[in-house]
Amino acid sequence: EPPAPGGQGDLHYWQLLTCMSCTFLPSPPVLRFLRFHLDRTEDHFPASEMAKYACFIREALGKTKGRECVPSLEEILVLMQRQEMICTVHCPGAPACSVAISSHTTAEEVAQELVSRLGLSQSPNLFALYEQSRRREQPVGSATLLADVLTRFE
Repeated sequence: EPPAPGGQGDLHYWQLLTCMSCTFLPSPPVLRFLRFHLDRTEDHFPASEMAKYACFIREALGKTKGRECVPSLEEILVLMQRQEMICTVHCPGAPACSVAISSHTTAEEVAQELVSRLGLSQSPNLFALYEQSRRREQPVGSATLLADVLTRFE
């Protein structure tokens, strides 16, 4: 049982657990214990801030993949609030699009969303995302997590 359920220290614990759960998967024995802990928290403290974090963490664990980079400061700040990051994608011949992404969103998912938004789903062309810096421009692999791409820019 937490010493002060819903207290400031407890909130920081849940925020840290959220960041960790979106960054890497624990080993199977730890994962089993973590899922038990999330269930117990939701049962003992329903409708609390802790239960909301437990639900968010459970959903994140179902999507978490190995990360190339540690989370950026922006990503940590939005994770602490259980929100998504807003990513701006510049499209040739179209205005920039804002896309909400999570720690688990891949380049392919964003490309599919943009194709749908721009009404290009019937187009025979293929679409990809590129990252551009002062020195180079390169395609982003379809399975690449966009949070890692953004972290490299930070």
